[in-house]
Amino acid sequence: MRKKILSLLLALSMVFVLAACDPEFNVKIIFDGNGGFANVGGGSIAIAEVPANTKANLANVASREGIAFSRVGYIFAGWTTVQGNKNTLVTSVDVRTTTVTVYAYWEEIKVNTVYLIFDLRGMTPINNYTVEVPVNSTQVLMDVMHRENININRDGYNLVGWTTSPGDRNTLIAFINIGTTSVTVYAYWEPKVTSVNVIFHGNGAVNRNGQTTFSVSVPANSTHKLSEIEPQGTDMFYIDDDIRFIGWTAVPNVDTTWIFLTDVKESDITVYAYWYNSN
Repeated sequence: MRKKILSLLLALSMVFVLAACDPEFNVKIIFDGNGGFANVGGGSIAIAEVPANTKANLANVASREGIAFSRVGYIFAGWTTVQGNKNTLVTSVDVRTTTVTVYAYWEEIKVNTVYLIFDLRGMTPINNYTVEVPVNSTQVLMDVMHRENININRDGYNLVGWTTSPGDRNTLIAFINIGTTSVTVYAYWEPKVTSVNVIFHGNGAVNRNGQTTFSVSVPANSTHKLSEIEPQGTDMFYIDDDIRFIGWTAVPNVDTTWIFLTDVKESDITVYAYWYNSN
């Protein structure tokens, strides 16, 4: 019985030896993407078979089997026998009788500049400007526009500024911190004002119509003499015969803020009647 067992073990050993020496006996090489994905199929590993007891050139095997990996933001630098260890980079491996695994080694692509994109929001035919700026920098938007000669106008609108969220005035910014990825800012437009009101305030008086204020509509961004547009006739303010109207001030009852000529921009303006008691 003992002799039969020894004979069986000897026979099995011969089978393994013969298999190991047989060039037709194939062994697997596992190509591990190590964070990358196969260009074909999208998997994280790829497997190839090569004859046992041979030296396999990894580039040749990968080319023959159509094995290639990619990783966003990285460049493929070769294969290692220890995951992530650059010191174990190899171009070939000794294949014996057991599976061999190699790992893709990646090097990060160093980026020195990114893009600052000015989205013009509604302008045509040009709808954005793209400017290259350094990574990890702070950019003052008006300075960038001046430096890059970005001059934009939109009929019927004023450019208020730039936002980080489209159409959201609450996100208006003057500068932006740039990291390592491109950033977009959005033009914020408001319709141009074509007319505004000069509001004459009675400052304690009323006119014959019982009004405490009187408004005159004038073109925006214009200049006017108050004496030419002030209330006349029944629109004039009155208190009594002993209190005389002297003129108009920017601040109620402050006689150092007289206004005779007013520059109207794009918002209403109020002036106040100044009264003098002759008693």
